[in-house]
Parts: sequence; structure tokens; C-alpha cells
Amino acid sequence: MSESSSLACVDIAPKGQSRRQAHIRLIALAQKSEIDQFFAACPAPAYDIIRKAEAGRVMTRGRVGGSGQMFNAGEAAVSRCMIMCEGIEGISYRLGTDKDLAERSALIEALARHPNHAAAVEHLFFRPVATRLAAQDSARRQRVAASKVEFFTLVRGEDE
Repeated sequence: MSESSSLACVDIAPKGQSRRQAHIRLIALAQKSEIDQFFAACPAPAYDIIRKAEAGRVMTRGRVGGSGQMFNAGEAAVSRCMIMCEGIEGISYRLGTDKDLAERSALIEALARHPNHAAAVEHLFFRPVATRLAAQDSARRQRVAASKVEFFTLVRGEDE
């Protein structure tokens, strides 16, 4: 299977994630230009703000070796927002302090859950973002694989 054909059928909900979790993840990882393109192609319907967009800080945590003891890695700026669009809530959490982007991200999340808008959001937003992320991941994996070093040990005769 060629790389381009494998990217065309990207699964946006990886194993172990609900569809909504996958949507929120893709919205958080979307670039500003991708959100702008979506709203250029699909005008925003009217919505109410439940929790206005606000910026703050969160403590990021990590694990030693990915599975060891947890430690505080540092702080990150985060913006969040909650809106109501046609009776459906939409939330967003994004790295950075762009409040307008947080509000538009929450609107995309609400539209993705709305039966009348879900197909358009899937086609115009989630598929392109998932495809871009899959291509970036593939390129990163190829760069890492190119630098992989194979180690081997020669066995001496007296170690038998």
C-alpha cells in the first residue's frame, strides 16, 4: 500500500479513545490556519457562550523513562472556552493564550456533536487535520528509523 493511500483512510479515533476524545485531541492539535480554513468553507452558526474564553496556566507532569515516577516538568499557558450551539455544548482546551482560537475550537467541537453538522465537520476539518498529523508522524518515524543503529555481539568459541 502506498503512503498516500494509507493516509487517505486515517482513523481519527485511535484504539482506546472515544470518538469525542479523538475530536477534542484533533481540535487541540489543529493549526490556526486549519481552523481558519474550516470557517471560511463553513460559516459559523449562532451560539451562546457558557464560559467565556480565558487563558491560564497548568502544571505539566512527566514520568522518568515514560513509566517511572512522576515529576513536575513545568508550566504551560492554556486557553479554554465552553459554548452552546443549537442545544449542544462544545468545549476546548488549547495550548497558548489565543482566546478567539479557543472559542472557535469549542464551536467546532459542538458542531462535531451536532447531527446536522457532524458530516461536514468530519469531511472539512477532522480528516485533513488527521491526515496532516499522520503524515508528520510518518515523516518523524522515517527520520528516526534512518538513524537507528543495529548492535550485535560476536560470539567467541570458548563461551560455548
